[in-house]
Amino acid sequence: MRKPILTLVALLLLVSTAFAGTFRVHYSIRGSGRDVTVQAKSSSEARRTIMDMFPGAVVTGVHRIKLR
Repeated sequence: MRKPILTLVALLLLVSTAFAGTFRVHYSIRGSGRDVTVQAKSSSEARRTIMDMFPGAVVTGVHRIKLR
């Protein structure tokens, strides 16, 4: 019984990442501006991810990257 549940969980994780998009987030820390590319489901999630990764960061822009 455990094996089918683990397989289902693994499959759901793979499917959920398929719906994630790629975002370029521009942020600054003490005046130094930088760009980081992250995988997220929405622009607000990408913004929150950067703010969690870099405490004190001010996010100034988020842009979706369209893959070809």
